[in-house]
Amino acid sequence: MGQPGKYGFCFAEANHPWLATLAQRRGLDAEAAAVTVLGVSGTLEVLPEHSRDTIYTNITGQVTENLKLFGNLLWSEFEMVTRIAPYPTGQVPLDVDSDLV
Repeated sequence: MGQPGKYGFCFAEANHPWLATLAQRRGLDAEAAAVTVLGVSGTLEVLPEHSRDTIYTNITGQVTENLKLFGNLLWSEFEMVTRIAPYPTGQVPLDVDSDLV
């Protein structure tokens, strides 16, 4: 997939007279040279899974000569689970029994 996180991100911060730089907001002097490092991950692949079980039956019966009985029976169960694709963090391994795997 095309995602810029595969290669890296680089953001420049402009100086504004009315807003302190991120380094200043973190407690460094205005003249200090600072670099902020942020770890990012690429796109996560979400895998939806679903299952449906259904039972349907139609019942008819002759009660008397002039009376017929009709009936329908329906039972349905639907389950949907959404999982994140295995090892979305790349080099950071996850336990096999983790809820994310």
